Amino acid sequence: MKITTLIIENFKGIKDKQNFELRPITIFCGPNSSGKSSCIHALAALSQTMKLSNSRVPIVLDDEYAQVHLGRFIDVIHSKSMEDSFTLGIGINKVEFLIGPNEPKNAPSLSMEVEFKAKTTAQEIYIESAQVDFDGEVYSLKKNGESFSIKRSKKKLPFAMQLIGKFNFRPEIKIEKKSGSPNAETFKAFILGENVNRNINEALRKVLYLGPFRQSPLRRYPTRGSQPTEVGASGEAAVAMLANEFSKHENDHPNIKKISEWIANMGLGKKIVLSPVANTDLFDVSLSLDDGADLPLPDLGYGVSQVLPVLVQCSFAPKNAILLFEQPELHLHEGAARKLGSVFVDVVKNNDVSIIAETHSPHLVMEIINNVKNGHIDKDDFVLYDVCRKNGKSEFHKVLIEKLEDGSYWIEHPWLNGLQN
Repeated sequence: MKITTLIIENFKGIKDKQNFELRPITIFCGPNSSGKSSCIHALAALSQTMKLSNSRVPIVLDDEYAQVHLGRFIDVIHSKSMEDSFTLGIGINKVEFLIGPNEPKNAPSLSMEVEFKAKTTAQEIYIESAQVDFDGEVYSLKKNGESFSIKRSKKKLPFAMQLIGKFNFRPEIKIEKKSGSPNAETFKAFILGENVNRNINEALRKVLYLGPFRQSPLRRYPTRGSQPTEVGASGEAAVAMLANEFSKHENDHPNIKKISEWIANMGLGKKIVLSPVANTDLFDVSLSLDDGADLPLPDLGYGVSQVLPVLVQCSFAPKNAILLFEQPELHLHEGAARKLGSVFVDVVKNNDVSIIAETHSPHLVMEIINNVKNGHIDKDDFVLYDVCRKNGKSEFHKVLIEKLEDGSYWIEHPWLNGLQN
């Protein structure tokens, strides 16, 4: 079960409705302020909404504990009109039937899009409508007072739906007078709703975001007994994740070894070294260089400390996770940035995760294309979107990558053709 589609309309730089196809590696490239990050932020906002259980708003755009801070309703709506709405949604292929009888023989597909509006005074966001497509059967929900009316294939159903938290819906259960049992139509909607809710929730909770502003290197890193499962928006938990593996397993450190292998392949050094400070929760972190020296992170080039959270996120990511990266190559030399593309290929092949990134590095993109060319990753597992801003809105062009008869590749992008090997 993976998110394979991202639906966005009237959100940040995006005006017209877009259905982005997501593949194991999805890259957005283009100039500054073109709208590359709009897609990253849309999925991050949906994800943090599910993760922040203490927030009661239907979509978390900003919060003290949010990972991405987008401001208020008026800040994200493209039209800049409080009378309008924006829509966000996701599609999932091969969803799991998690509850109820009559599990389908073939894993069905699922998509859900939600329309958000706001009250004009306090900018309090609410859900105006939603649409669910469960394996070709379309359900449309429309706000009607405190509940939602529902239609299936444009036919109104004889019950209402209740919002039970975030953008999860549940039908009002109707009991038949004669049998004392739930109405069959309502019960079917209940089972469907629970499966939709659980699949959407689970998929969004596996979205892990790392932003472009990362923690500066420290002389010593406190762990404070924390047990993080992701590096955090600024990479602040990356060393704690490494330290926990180091402390729990005396000799077996698979993630530390893998990250050291990537560091070596990128030409940044030989391996990452963690040293606990006696009788404290502190760790020293250094890098062994090719000349035999061990230097603390603050004494190295800034790129090492900035890429370390990227590598930690990649190595520790659970199965079916989606990793969101803004400028993963930040502060890296072009040679190291290029090799980061091979790290991404390694991760999606061996860890069964997906990566969505926006980048300014043609070298990173070209390395992924070279991996396609050399058969290390299938062409259909990679999609590249070229982004530009025209007439006040972002435009997206799926870049054509075509294999020619002589074995070379034609890339429909002048930014990349000159970099081919």
